[in-house]
Amino acid sequence: MMKLIQAQGISKTYRQRNIEVKAIQDIDLAIHSGEFTAIVGPSGCGKTTLLNLIGGLDQPDKGTIRIAEQDITQLTENQLTDFRLHNIGFVFQNYSLLPVLSAWENVALVLQLQKIKPLKIKQISQEMLALVGLSDKLNARPTELSGGQQQRVAIARALATQPQFVLADEPTASLDSENADNLLELMQKINQEQGTTFVFSTHDSRIIARAKRIVRLRDGKIDGDSMI
Repeated sequence: MMKLIQAQGISKTYRQRNIEVKAIQDIDLAIHSGEFTAIVGPSGCGKTTLLNLIGGLDQPDKGTIRIAEQDITQLTENQLTDFRLHNIGFVFQNYSLLPVLSAWENVALVLQLQKIKPLKIKQISQEMLALVGLSDKLNARPTELSGGQQQRVAIARALATQPQFVLADEPTASLDSENADNLLELMQKINQEQGTTFVFSTHDSRIIARAKRIVRLRDGKIDGDSMI
């Protein structure tokens, strides 16, 4: 399998008043195409920071991050925004849906940013919502959807641009057990049937139980890395 993500020697320190917090310290990590990987560890260990660095939402203080051979640490802010739009799907804990838009319009938003033709945008949006089992909720606004349904819309949006991989930051944290299990089953199915690469930041035992690889962080460093 191809190395899709390759982080080498990355570190990130945050400064809060006069205190330095070393969030990530000299991490080397490679993720291969098709993986279903969970980055796990206690709160404050650096999980979300690592995910944000891989996704180009933040920049490391040192080290390099290559996505399919593109060193994203060398890109300008505009280039990085464009790279994220075309290559990375994001699923967040709080869904990040726009309340004034319907389900299909929320999915369509990223396609509009890609300047895809309007008729094609609606077609892709409907196909993605069908993929996540929401064909009957195309015109529903977020307030008319359950938490699990809103997160499914977020997954449809993440997949709509045919990204190289999907980053999911605590995607089940706001869901009850049934919705969490249904969501994970869906993502696992997409991974297995379409080969979509998923990387999770989580402390949810349900995700850890389904992951095929577990990367453990402690105090900003990799403390374990195992294939299941």
